[in-house]
Amino acid sequence: MGVNTSWGGSIIMLLNENGGTKKMALTAQQKEDLGVTTDTVAMTFQYASAAECAEWDDGTTPGWYLLVDENALYNMNDITVDAGKGFLFKPGEPNAQVQSAGAVVTEDTALSAMVGGEYNLTGNITPANIELGDIVGQNTGWGGSIIMFLNANGGTKKMALTAQQKEDMGITTDTVAMTFQYASAAECAEWDDGTTPGWYLLADENALYNMNDIPVVAGEGFLFKPGEPNATLVIPGAL
Repeated sequence: MGVNTSWGGSIIMLLNENGGTKKMALTAQQKEDLGVTTDTVAMTFQYASAAECAEWDDGTTPGWYLLVDENALYNMNDITVDAGKGFLFKPGEPNAQVQSAGAVVTEDTALSAMVGGEYNLTGNITPANIELGDIVGQNTGWGGSIIMFLNANGGTKKMALTAQQKEDMGITTDTVAMTFQYASAAECAEWDDGTTPGWYLLADENALYNMNDIPVVAGEGFLFKPGEPNATLVIPGAL
């Protein structure tokens, strides 16, 4: 549900497997009522709060409506959002939030995505803060599958490096994109050089600095690009 949102102010957008806007089919009646000429429409939604519905006093039920549905004719609360599937949230008001409700996942969840496609939006689906190392890559392959964190503006999030890290990685800038690759236990055993399993910066080609302690707060999203068949991320159950 939307919290501190206003009609037409804050929006959410669902994405497809290639990172583009996901679309949904409309019936002929919906097209006519919404004034839409295309058979599909972007799955971009706005929220009608209980207070707004009470003010309108026209029978509108609280919840999510397509952004093109200016008169709140078709409630879309029954749209399914699979576990681990992310969406973009653009707040239009101070303190605007999206609040999830329902059962808490208590078992580990494997999240997969389209191999070779664009980045897929997923994230920490638990209600608890975790560390990057709590997320396990399976069938990912060193340098094959990667994850990328985003900043508040939708760009690549960056982290500061120490002088020693810059020297060891051959990096000249003070910051680096928070894009990570996974070293599996099998790969570390094969390398036999003391490398510990987990996440390393993509720029860290020799796996010198393990980044398993990077915090991933509850609900925080990131992009996942699988590079191998059956590549998955295993998110821990409620901790």
